[in-house]
Amino acid sequence: MTRPEAKAETRRRLRDCAAELFRAQDVRTTSIADITSSAGVALGTFYVHYKSKDELVDELVRARNESLVRALVRTALASQQTTLRGLLGDLSQSYLRFWREFEGDFAIFIDYLARHSTRETLVNGSNPALLATLERTQRKLKGVRPIIAPSLVAGVVSTLWRTFAFHLLSREAAETPLESQANALTDGTVALLQVYIPGFVELEPSELMSALAESATEAGITLEL
Repeated sequence: MTRPEAKAETRRRLRDCAAELFRAQDVRTTSIADITSSAGVALGTFYVHYKSKDELVDELVRARNESLVRALVRTALASQQTTLRGLLGDLSQSYLRFWREFEGDFAIFIDYLARHSTRETLVNGSNPALLATLERTQRKLKGVRPIIAPSLVAGVVSTLWRTFAFHLLSREAAETPLESQANALTDGTVALLQVYIPGFVELEPSELMSALAESATEAGITLEL
């Protein structure tokens, strides 16, 4: 293993061990010493890779955000739906499955939002990659025009989806089939888009698939990973 490869492997190990500890006990109560002990490296090694625990948390959030966008685009490209509502249904299920799988990461995102509690993050959430992808997608669609700025439409849709993601933590959600929750999310998404982008739901699914994939790539998401 070359020196750059070894360095990258150590950084990955620090990040993975930190994520496991954050899920198990909490972000604030997990110390840097806990992380380095779990990763099997010296305390000083941590500071070779990160200036602080907050920087590591921010990196975890960025990585998870990009994974989410990648999962949604892959779902869109693999979808066999013949209507736009059907495609949105597939995307809703993919989104909720993603957060159910990574439910333990909510504490990491809450810590991130608490430290970045600007007006922008409170309104739009913690996933600029998703917002950028949604905004770019709208601009690529032909024959439809949002009645408000594409960035605002992206923010509204992101807020709705984020609300459903946090709802997964509730006891009621645990007792409700994921398909039912995805149907409700799809209905809400369709209703919003009908208001803010007249004609959107009449688009061909293939047009949205193509625009979404191109927009994710432009937003810096590597789809083949």
